[in-house]
Amino acid sequence: MKKKLLYFLLFMFATFMNSCKKNASFEYELPEDSNVKTIAMEPLTGYEKLRYSDVYSKVEYIQLETNDESLVSEVSKLEVLDDGKLIVFDKKIGAIVLFDEKGKYINRIGRKGNGHGEYAYPIDIAYDKYHNRVIVYDSAKAEMLIFDMDGKYISSIGIKWFASAFSIIDKKHFCLFLNHYGVSSSTPCTDNAVIIDHSGNIVTQDLKYDKDLENFHPETSNTFTADESDIYLKPPFSSIVYDINPKAIEAAYYIDFGKDEIPREWISGNDWTLIDKIRQSSNVTFLRSFFKTKNGFVLNVTKGGKEGLCFIGLKGEKQAKAAFSMSNDMYGLQSNILMKAVHNNKCYICLEPSAFNTDKELLQLEGIKLYTIDEKGDPIQYIPSQKDKDLVFSINETDNPIIQICTLKEL
Repeated sequence: MKKKLLYFLLFMFATFMNSCKKNASFEYELPEDSNVKTIAMEPLTGYEKLRYSDVYSKVEYIQLETNDESLVSEVSKLEVLDDGKLIVFDKKIGAIVLFDEKGKYINRIGRKGNGHGEYAYPIDIAYDKYHNRVIVYDSAKAEMLIFDMDGKYISSIGIKWFASAFSIIDKKHFCLFLNHYGVSSSTPCTDNAVIIDHSGNIVTQDLKYDKDLENFHPETSNTFTADESDIYLKPPFSSIVYDINPKAIEAAYYIDFGKDEIPREWISGNDWTLIDKIRQSSNVTFLRSFFKTKNGFVLNVTKGGKEGLCFIGLKGEKQAKAAFSMSNDMYGLQSNILMKAVHNNKCYICLEPSAFNTDKELLQLEGIKLYTIDEKGDPIQYIPSQKDKDLVFSINETDNPIIQICTLKEL
């Protein structure tokens, strides 16, 4: 009896140690010895409101030129260059299009196809500012295809694994966030994040892959973001943001939602199970996107299935402002809270042309009154300017998406 009890205790101890070892290396667990900066979030109700003028100093629009060559169905990713040019990636139809700072079409980057120098199934793109070129990751060909800014193919780099997203770290390195679902490789990787050189060799790897989560492969959006000097990685549904450099992948920020954070045991099985649980919960909150600017942090969050936006000062001492609905009291009538990119202290938001249809109909009615909100969030009449009207009536439903650019105030 004593021997059985001893064996049982040893078994439980070994199980406990193995569990601790696994969790300590998993990207959804905060390392105990980490010097990560914690940003403590105040509880969100999901009903917070803001005016554009509460957080933005200026609102501008770019109407992307619409023609047979420039046509896109959606903006899956938006790359903003220092000179204002825009690279639009439409993952749905496999199109990569370059526009100038005013939205005028310049050229396509490469072509979709199965031929040499073409991409068959592009998953992600990135602008390489070090060599002034565009990199396209093609999962079907297991390659990183390199194009010049005229859209001409230069060369390819073979990739040994399946990746969900990637970013360019410096002149010589990429960082890949891997997707292990259903992949059999002769060179399996035991980590979720790897930094490789231009020959496809691993330089650094981290964030251990947990085989228990083999079926957990959520859609990635804004997995990698950057400020003036740093590259950040935010794994899907994780509250930890990592700083990426060629030598290390280190936890930099922890967004603490307190009791509203996703329970660790929910992140198992598959992503659809987790999504269903989040939709059924009114309190669970998680981080969708993380952006750092010179004026503060901008976070896209989801609470109980509702999309929200949080603005936080650089010190991260308090949550400055939050909104689950925003009212555009500045210019153009339309508002949105989902950021596609943040660059040089400007937030880039994509609007569907059809979103302006209702405004167009209302502005044609005599005596109609439009409303925004005041400082307390109560309705207040908004009188559209001629500039508002000119913008709204210049947009056709069949146009390319509209880019709204909002300059951040100091938070």
